[in-house]
Amino acid sequence: RIRKMPGLSNVPVMMLTAKDTELDKVRALDGGADDYLSKPFGMMEMVSRTRALLRRAGRQAEEPESQSLTAGPVKLWPDRREATLDGKELQLTMREFDLLSFLMKSPGVVFSRETLLQRVWGWDFDGGSRTVDV
Repeated sequence: RIRKMPGLSNVPVMMLTAKDTELDKVRALDGGADDYLSKPFGMMEMVSRTRALLRRAGRQAEEPESQSLTAGPVKLWPDRREATLDGKELQLTMREFDLLSFLMKSPGVVFSRETLLQRVWGWDFDGGSRTVDV
């Protein structure tokens, strides 16, 4: 049985463990866990499962509108590293998210390839990379 700390009885519990048999999962869920994730797991999956737990618990903390960026149908929350297109969540790599965020913070500004590499990738551009194009 999972024991929750005093004062935290309403907080959802997600088990992160190396145990992955069906019996382990059943025992944890029957014992009070709200979700169960076996190693190895992807970070994006863990974050999505955490969001789902918070939604189900009625605790989803929305960022104020002032902390989001909007460009047409694209909306981005830098602190949460989330982006949507027409209300549907975009699955972006870390670099794609960083590039989109950088560009949305300066609407209408044109940046050189060198500037993008330095500001988003953090590299000193040597003139030979086509990384930004790709």
